[in-house]
Amino acid sequence: MESKYKNQIKEIMETHQALSIESKNKIKRLEQELHTVTERLTNATQNRYEEVGSLEKRFTEKQQNEEKLAMELEEIKNERNRRVAEYQQQIDRERESFKHRLYESEKKAKEAEQKRATLIFTVEKERANWVMEEDQLKRKISEFEEH
Repeated sequence: MESKYKNQIKEIMETHQALSIESKNKIKRLEQELHTVTERLTNATQNRYEEVGSLEKRFTEKQQNEEKLAMELEEIKNERNRRVAEYQQQIDRERESFKHRLYESEKKAKEAEQKRATLIFTVEKERANWVMEEDQLKRKISEFEEH
């Protein structure tokens, strides 16, 4: 009977030892899985932080670029407005110059027309005088011939 108990105890011990080894192996395997999952999670978290940092950096760069472009656009608009005002002033000056030249030309044309009219009047007056003188001379000639 003692040997029976010894055999039972031996079997229980062997079973216990087998279960203990199996439990240790399972714990070891679970610890390895836990370590792997923890490592993956840590890597994923690190990648997320790096990705967030990269996205924040890109966002900041894009925002700075947008501000720079907005300033450049404002400068271009100001330059365009300045040029438009400058060209408008130039056009206004040229318009005034053309008006003045037109006025001067019209003034000269009126003066020329007045001179022409005066000359025509003078010529007609002289012609009339010549005609009168010619008539007087003809009368004197005819009077002289009659005498």
